[in-house]
Amino acid sequence: MRSFNSNIRSLEQRMKTLEESREALVQKNKDLNREILNTSKKYADKMVSLEDQINQLRDEKAEAEAQLTDVKGNVDLLGVDLKKHNHEYEQTMNVKDKALKHMAEKKDLHKTQLEKLHSDQANE
Repeated sequence: MRSFNSNIRSLEQRMKTLEESREALVQKNKDLNREILNTSKKYADKMVSLEDQINQLRDEKAEAEAQLTDVKGNVDLLGVDLKKHNHEYEQTMNVKDKALKHMAEKKDLHKTQLEKLHSDQANE
């Protein structure tokens, strides 16, 4: 009987130890599940944040590309405007050169006429 009682106590002690181990494992499982859930939420939040940053960078890139296109258009317009002004400048310079040449010819003609007049007066 002693051995039977001893076996029962031993089994009861073993059951108690197993029950404590089971409770500890259940608690550890709950803790791990909570940690997994928290970690999942944390990484999900980080993913959302990264996606927001990616979208913001895409928007900034699109805006920069639009600005670049505008600048290229302005450069092209300025190039056309510069060619137009250069052509007008060249035409103005040609007119000026012709006017200066004409004035020089008139000056020479008047000088010649004055010299002839002076010579005619001296001969009289």
